[in-house]
Amino acid sequence: MTRTILTLAILSLAAFPGLTQTRRDVYYTCAYGPATAGYERCKNFQGDLAYSDDEAVAVVDRIRREVGLGAQRKIELIPCAGIGGALAGVVNGTRFIWYDNDFMENLNRSSNSDWASWSVLAHEVGHHIYTHTLTASDLEQSRKDELAADYFSGFVLAKLGANLAQAQAAANASPDVYDERNSRHPKRERRLAAIEQGFNDAVPPRPPSPNPDRGGMNNTGQFVIDAPQSGATVGIRTRVSGRTPYYGRNHYIVAISSVAQRYFIQQPVIVSPDGTWEGTAAFGTPAYGIGHQWAIFVFVTNSHYPVGELFRFPGDAIYSKEVIVTRTQ
Repeated sequence: MTRTILTLAILSLAAFPGLTQTRRDVYYTCAYGPATAGYERCKNFQGDLAYSDDEAVAVVDRIRREVGLGAQRKIELIPCAGIGGALAGVVNGTRFIWYDNDFMENLNRSSNSDWASWSVLAHEVGHHIYTHTLTASDLEQSRKDELAADYFSGFVLAKLGANLAQAQAAANASPDVYDERNSRHPKRERRLAAIEQGFNDAVPPRPPSPNPDRGGMNNTGQFVIDAPQSGATVGIRTRVSGRTPYYGRNHYIVAISSVAQRYFIQQPVIVSPDGTWEGTAAFGTPAYGIGHQWAIFVFVTNSHYPVGELFRFPGDAIYSKEVIVTRTQ
């Protein structure tokens, strides 16, 4: 499973007319946990959607925004007591997630992490992303579908700021499968591996620490950030400047949130012939990033990169040391 596959799945969901236009009574579910007791009470649900839990709706909305699903591709959330899990399904062209609040709360308590319930919801969104809810499947295909949804949950939780243990909390707290051949779910070890793969694909490897002996930092200390200095407080945007011996190469400022651990290339850096450089770094959005610590570093490369999130560092990159700042407004 790769990020390319994830992207194609998202695009296929956006382009799939059956998700928004069909009136066929298509109904197929993918379940997290047993999700069997009381299932019939939810299967033919036709009631008022206003009873959805606000917190669960907010979580799914964040997940949808993270992967670029617009408002026109909404997923309805229906709390359904007694089913002992969560299910994803499509009824008459409308996508649903049914979930048992007691199951979610017990899962959070047993794993000692609120991320567990986030993981379950992300898993169910993943079934919709990969269109598993549109066709029935045999046991073998169902296990593959579950691993794909686990991959998606790991990917999304990493993007949302969870660590790997938190992303795997729900799977670790759920009962293992004794005989995988007769189950719609794979064994726990395979589920954990799928979550870890998604998590790792979402978070690029941190650049290596600069090493004077390898050219990461030269011995004269010429490749440095002079401003801001470590420990400084900043607003949503701040000027970043320093010195470099690598005039003629491309210089990029990268800002990293300590919470989300995502790497963002800033606006192009201007390098002067005397080796000084300057640029501007943005630390989140007006609504996100206040109170977070942010790391700033600069790397030089012969490659060209656009402004935006960075997923892979070039092999020829040379890095400055990091500067840690705190956004206060």
